[in-house]
Amino acid sequence: MIKKLYGAPGACSLAAHIALHEAGLTFNYVPVDLRTRQASDGRNLADLNSKGYVPVLELEDGQILTEVPVVLQYIADLAPEKGLAPPAGVLPRYRLQEWLSFINSELHKAFGPLFMPGASEEVKAQSRARVLQRLTWVDAQLAGRTYLVGEQFTVADVYLFVVAGWTKFTGIDVQELTRLGSYLGRIAQRPAVEAAMRAEGLVK
Repeated sequence: MIKKLYGAPGACSLAAHIALHEAGLTFNYVPVDLRTRQASDGRNLADLNSKGYVPVLELEDGQILTEVPVVLQYIADLAPEKGLAPPAGVLPRYRLQEWLSFINSELHKAFGPLFMPGASEEVKAQSRARVLQRLTWVDAQLAGRTYLVGEQFTVADVYLFVVAGWTKFTGIDVQELTRLGSYLGRIAQRPAVEAAMRAEGLVK
């Protein structure tokens, strides 16, 4: 089972934090200061993950899992009764992976320059345009469906909620994306979302 989740407040690791609450699993959340690379338990981020970023999921046997799409599916599969991921081998599972891949490579990655102090304004403007283009596509996909994989809430929705939330702090106006706005509003009301965000000091 899971021993610890190492994460940084509001970072992509928030998705794993929310998923753990959704799954009802027992774990310890360990905050990491991304400036100093130090975790609150004294460990260095580079020692936990040689790639140097969160999330880091430490299992009871000491093994480490990284990368958001992998961590989210692992958590979901530990609590199959929660329905956070379709079972392996069926088409909806591949739809889930399709969404996780899109969010990871086309959205999450596109935000990168917006969090880099040294990035030029031209590069940041290009990133904002790219993110808005991708989210406009997502908004269109939400027509006629409650969640990304049909009517079932999954870990893909958790990941999108976290990444799309970064628009609030990066100067990307998504007010015209009304389907996306309603969708994110529904997810924000979930108790697991509130619990994880409160634990990270993101809400009071």
